[in-house]
Amino acid sequence: MDQNRGFFFTLGSINALLTPLPVELTHFEVINEECSNRIEWTTSSESNSDYFILERSFDMTQWEQVGIVKGAGNSIQTLDYLYRDNSFEINGMIYYRIVQVDYDGAST
Repeated sequence: MDQNRGFFFTLGSINALLTPLPVELTHFEVINEECSNRIEWTTSSESNSDYFILERSFDMTQWEQVGIVKGAGNSIQTLDYLYRDNSFEINGMIYYRIVQVDYDGAST
């Protein structure tokens, strides 16, 4: 993980009226601490959000699940989430992504 570089993410939909995203993600950050990576994200609203799956990759091709965090269900409040990844043993770049899963099993 290179602490001198920024982290960027993009969420999108072709038509917000027909295919709204179930979660408004307003912040995502990974902070390297001694022997762990702290993954933080913030949502400003959630609709039918059951849980989040945290995944990591060393090459952005092969992804592995590192944790699950319970979602808020339905919310119009700002909510902060935190997960610590303590299980990696590699130096270099690590990529993270979040998969949001609805109550019906659909994921984004």
